[in-house]
Formats: sequence, C-alpha cells, structure tokens
Amino acid sequence: MGKKLYQLPVCEHYVNTVKQLQKIVDLQTKSHRDFDVIIDFEDGLGTEDKIKCAQQLMLACEKSPQHLRFGVRLPQVNHPQMSALLELLQKLLHRIAYITLAKVQHVTDIDLFIGHITQTHPFKLNSELKIHVLIEDYYGLNNADEIAAHPNVECLIFGIIDFVQNANGAIPYTAVFSPDQFEHLLIQDAKVRLAKAAITHGKIAAHNASMEIDNLDTIYKEAKTAAHRYGFSRMLSIHPNQIDQIISAFSLAEGELQQVVNLLDKARNNKWRPIVYEGRFYDLPSYKHLVKKLQMTPYFNSKELMEDQSFLENEF
Repeated sequence: MGKKLYQLPVCEHYVNTVKQLQKIVDLQTKSHRDFDVIIDFEDGLGTEDKIKCAQQLMLACEKSPQHLRFGVRLPQVNHPQMSALLELLQKLLHRIAYITLAKVQHVTDIDLFIGHITQTHPFKLNSELKIHVLIEDYYGLNNADEIAAHPNVECLIFGIIDFVQNANGAIPYTAVFSPDQFEHLLIQDAKVRLAKAAITHGKIAAHNASMEIDNLDTIYKEAKTAAHRYGFSRMLSIHPNQIDQIISAFSLAEGELQQVVNLLDKARNNKWRPIVYEGRFYDLPSYKHLVKKLQMTPYFNSKELMEDQSFLENEF
C-alpha cells in the first residue's frame, strides 16, 4: 500500500542566470501562481565559472521575496566543485526548501552527500530540507525503489536527455521530443517504473521538461499525458511559456473543480458514507482521491469556492 504523498507545487521552473531569476520572481509575484523555482548549479551553468555564477545567483535569491520557494540543483556527488558550492550554499540555507542531486545511481550516493555536508560543513539537513533525485540512467532506474525509500528523499525526477544519452545509442534522440517520448517502449518503461517507485513510498514523481517552447498546445498535452497516463504529479519547466500550461494540465479544470466540490460537500453531509452522485457511485477512497486533486489545484482557495470545506484539513 502506498504511503501518504507529499504535497508539492505541480511545476518546478529552472533558472541559471540572474536575469532569468529576476524575471521569474517578477512573474510569480504578479501572477500569484504557485510553483517552485530551482537554481541550476549543474548543467545550467555550462562551461562558465560555476562558483562565480553561483555567487551571483545566490545573492539574487537572497534579495527575493521571502514567501517564494527555492530549490538548488547540484552536480553529482563526486564533482570537483561540490565542496565549494556547498560552502556558498550554507549561507543561503534558510532560503532553500530542497536540494536536487544530479546523476544519482544508488542510495549510497545520497548517504555520501549527506555525510559529506554534515561532516565538513557546519549545517545539517533537517526535516524541512528535502532531497530531490534526478534519475538519468539505468543504474539509477534499477535502484529507484531503494532510492525512493530513503527518508530524506522527497521527489524522483526523470532526466530524459541524459537518460537517452546514457543508453549508448539504443534509444534515438527523437525520444526526448513528442510523440516519441510517450511512444518509445524503453522511455515508456522508464517513466512507469520511476512513477511506481515514487508512489510506492509516498514520494513525488516529477516528469522531465518539455522541449517545446512556442507551441503551447503541445506543452499542455505533454503535461496532461504525464499526469493522466504516467502517474506524475509534478513537471519541470525550462521556459516561462511552459509554467501556466503545466499548472493547468495538472489541475482540475474550473468546471471539474465545482463538480468535485459539490460531490464532496454532499459526501460530507452524508458523514462520508457511500453516495450516488449524478448516477455514479463514490465511497471513502473516492473522496480521498478527490481531496488530493483539490489540494493540487492552485486556484481552489483563491476562488473561495465552498468556504466551509473544512474537510480538507480535518476529515482525513
């Protein structure tokens, strides 16, 4: 039986320059959209001086509004600049909600990272700071269940580009794009296995970013497929155009939202016993599932629909 799932924003947006960070902070502040912002200290910095870029990004993050949630993506555990990045990170720890580790192949990589930062740096991971893990090859995928079971791990992320590259030519590069990313059998299998491991241990499965930038319809359809067919409850964004499409695809549509609220209100009035609503049967497992969908819908509270729905907090 799966454990209770974490609740995280359904979208995680990557930035790797100060300009991008400032732009996305302005967007989030003005739009009131709920999404995480992750600062990429791995692939996103390219061949530039990672430490210099990291210093600039951390300073910009420090000056950002306090209510925004930030994560940091770090390179693999044995990267030569890991210690220097961690020295910088400790100054920003109070602003960081989670750390994403790249290229994790085994649960020992996580333990090695935790051991490194607790022994050589004057800070420790606590219950508030979680680890997100990028699964980018078959070593990591084959150990996904054990990785997901680690108590500090909150989220498994599918890194499709590296996964395809690490397949040594067995998977065509077209598999990072649609439709192949949902049709190639090895990619299908990898996504399903990752999602199953995350769900089994009550963790979040995060889907790779869309490679589409301008075609909003394609971005939306990819996000919808990830959520509805593959069991992902979060998705990466690499361009501001993608954020709204991801949030909309992972959320209840406004009409569906009102239907769910009405159904749960009827169930609550019936003391959560089974009911028939619009010709269909619903019982307690149905209600729990629908409550989770409401919690993933960012505009539920802002619309102030059904203000007396205290069941979201107390009934389950």
